[in-house]
Amino acid sequence: MSTEYTLCALKIGAVVIGQITDQEVSVAVEEFLAADSGAIYSLDAAVNAEDYRIRATTQQVKTALGIFGAGMTVIELTAQAPAILYFHQFANKGTRTAAACIAYKVELGFAVVQSVRGKAGPPPLNLADMDIEIVAVSDGTNCPLTLLTAQAIPTFTTAEMYVGSGTGIKEWQIDVGNQIHMSGDGGLAWHTLCVLRRQQPQIRVLKSTPGELGSAATEIGAVTLLDVPSGGIRGETPITFTFNQKQTTARRVGGDPADYELVITPTYDGTNTPIIVTGI
Repeated sequence: MSTEYTLCALKIGAVVIGQITDQEVSVAVEEFLAADSGAIYSLDAAVNAEDYRIRATTQQVKTALGIFGAGMTVIELTAQAPAILYFHQFANKGTRTAAACIAYKVELGFAVVQSVRGKAGPPPLNLADMDIEIVAVSDGTNCPLTLLTAQAIPTFTTAEMYVGSGTGIKEWQIDVGNQIHMSGDGGLAWHTLCVLRRQQPQIRVLKSTPGELGSAATEIGAVTLLDVPSGGIRGETPITFTFNQKQTTARRVGGDPADYELVITPTYDGTNTPIIVTGI
């Protein structure tokens, strides 16, 4: 009898992140191919290198941001505090099987925020979400990724709902701009070193009222998410992303109704990270 699996949860250390809307485990494989001189077909194939990654999108933004902290910093993974991505099994003639998850565990590597998105209006609104990436490396002997079977379903206690906020703002997206360097020992197919080499965040904001273009645009110093309370419309508890040493430029006006697109490039002042998150 065939079985199928669906979205479930991501666990980083002791924290379970639910409300997953997309998840993926991927392996970038580099192959050796050998062929005789002048031959049409390869005579042999072998794996030269494998790069393991986990990616997940979640609407449980406050919990997830709380793991990474005010500066959305890198989280080191260890055997004691691994990252585990769960896939939940469908039950035949039912819904989901209570104790039938498969999971993929990473014990060496790190977790980073890739992006955060908020839509402020007009209705219908989409809940805010964020993308997380897990980078896996080997200890020099074992595969960076471990398959776990017959896993219990992880639980999270409270659903979270947030939407974008801001006068005249339709939507915004923060791209953290991670540049990741990977390396490995000679003769080993897996990377044994991963480094966050650089971060250059960029924020794209769509507004409803056009203004000056280029560097003449009015600066935007922060964007905000507001909670949506159970049974309510919009709450008063914000998560705020404040930009340090920002440069704001207007790139485009177009569409019907018109979108006024602004791009903010924050930088480091020697003390504060380019983006500071509060309310988590």
